[in-house]
Amino acid sequence: MRLIFVVLAALWVTPAQAASFDCAKATTDIEIAICADADLSRLDEEIAHVYGQLESSSRYFNFIRNDQRAWLKTDRSADPYVLEQRVNYLHAYMGLATCFDAQDTPKDCLVNEQDALDYCMSDGGYTTFAMDTCGAAMAAAWDGIMAVESDIKRASFADDTDTLIIFDEVAEAFETYRQTECGWQYSEYRHGTIRGQIWFGCYLDLTSRRVIALISVNQLQ
Repeated sequence: MRLIFVVLAALWVTPAQAASFDCAKATTDIEIAICADADLSRLDEEIAHVYGQLESSSRYFNFIRNDQRAWLKTDRSADPYVLEQRVNYLHAYMGLATCFDAQDTPKDCLVNEQDALDYCMSDGGYTTFAMDTCGAAMAAAWDGIMAVESDIKRASFADDTDTLIIFDEVAEAFETYRQTECGWQYSEYRHGTIRGQIWFGCYLDLTSRRVIALISVNQLQ
């Protein structure tokens, strides 16, 4: 497992190049703005660098490819916060995907998740803002992994409509439970600076358990 963590840590290395595209051919306002700002250019290159880490043979590849295309089309901007959040999200997603691809025991990846989350927060100086943004990125990554594993399980019910209906009902019930369970915990601390950490701690705990359960049953197929 140590080897896997070394691989995941390498994903956080920032490349030395500038923007991920040829600035001489920049045409859109966003591309021009990125090329004109060294920090934006660095973030854009890091996004491309991390995105390129996942092998096309991974069961998680199609999801992140489609997600990245949609982000580039609709959500990419010259706002440094937007680009930083994308970097954090891709780091988190790629780390989880890489670990789940390599591990026969999905629970082993929980250690890597915590290490990656701590690395992200440390990089931001453990401020409340850093902890919240890193938590949000990790939560989104787990949701992406859950979407893939859910689709794999749904496909196995292609000839069993009755079970598929129940499975979808359970997925909907889980969303409701997660929202309300984490909601009351957040509400209890809503006036404190740790409210975000309470929310994401609950969210990550419940989501990771759901994902690991899905991976475990999918491995039996």
